[in-house]
Amino acid sequence: MPKNKLTKIEKSGITIAIDALAISRKSAGSFTVLIGLVRELVNLCDYKFVIYVACSDIEDELGSCKERIDYVYTPSWAKKFLLRLFWQQLILPKLARKSGCKLIYSAAGYPELLASLPVVSHQQNLWSFAKPKQWWTVKNRIKSFLRRRIASSTLRSSDANIFISDYLRDCANNLFPETKDKNFTVHNAVFCLDGHALKDFKADWIDKEFCISVGSVIIHKNYEVLLRAFSIINRNCPDLYLIIVGNYNTIYGQRVKDLCQRLRLNSRVIFTGALKLEEILYLYKKAVFSINVSLLEGFGIPVLESLVMASPVICSDIPAFREIASDAAIYCNSRIPEDIAEKAIRFYADENKRRNLATKGLERASKFSWNNSAKKLLVIFDKFLRVQ
Repeated sequence: MPKNKLTKIEKSGITIAIDALAISRKSAGSFTVLIGLVRELVNLCDYKFVIYVACSDIEDELGSCKERIDYVYTPSWAKKFLLRLFWQQLILPKLARKSGCKLIYSAAGYPELLASLPVVSHQQNLWSFAKPKQWWTVKNRIKSFLRRRIASSTLRSSDANIFISDYLRDCANNLFPETKDKNFTVHNAVFCLDGHALKDFKADWIDKEFCISVGSVIIHKNYEVLLRAFSIINRNCPDLYLIIVGNYNTIYGQRVKDLCQRLRLNSRVIFTGALKLEEILYLYKKAVFSINVSLLEGFGIPVLESLVMASPVICSDIPAFREIASDAAIYCNSRIPEDIAEKAIRFYADENKRRNLATKGLERASKFSWNNSAKKLLVIFDKFLRVQ
């Protein structure tokens, strides 16, 4: 297979079905991944695509690719989970085959079990493969149990399984060793915007010194420990603010805000809620450093965003973050507030180290791009679409 654009002779008449029924802007990560990959796939090859969707979010975002993509919408009755599952398993494969599709790419990782076409599934969710942790809630354990049952069927029935990191793929290989020969890594990436596309963020603290933590305020993001660490940091670095970017309208989010009040950090910790990508990237660019103390991740988009924006990073010492940042980050024990605080205080005081780490981060980030990821995906597609 050629390294770059594939010839029209090779790809003539070949159409790929993309199952995106479970993907919308609300699904955040999987939406970003699909948009990034499809944009590059359209540029790299002459495949045609039929995307099966439940709402218009994907078509709205990929409007510039209309000549290469058709969209098939589920009927209104199929928007509920169980009915959507029925539509996906029984109707979508027939429609795809009737449209002349040669392969189904399940972008959200739920395979078409009854399809007669080859199926490539994209696994992005760590809850399907992570071992239970002491801090898991009952909801986490139920979620993991159910997703693991689905993952078991998915990995065994799909012709190829894509994982967003080597770490996640290795977790799956350990759980389901019989599938390892058809499990592959296609790393996530982030959208790079030039300086003119970054959107200024208006706030009375924007010209202050601040560190930034990005991610929805949910339990595995570990914000309670971060606040306890920042309480120590604040005593040593009284001019530094902490900006938390992400949806906090959750039960855990309220718990975090209550702790913030008890620690008397309300004037130093800012919860922005969810922001647009260009606003987040602008904040990375303005931040003294970014900090992410998540307990468990399959990839870690915020760490990569930090590297891309030359925002020096302090992050948890977990496998996914090591895989992304390598030696371009400061690592901490995310269970110990004192360790996080010590690393942050020293980092804040050492401008040269921050500058050097930002430079390393840019070099490291260059290894992750949607273009590279789409090329890897095409190699996998080609296993099943090669002209005989």
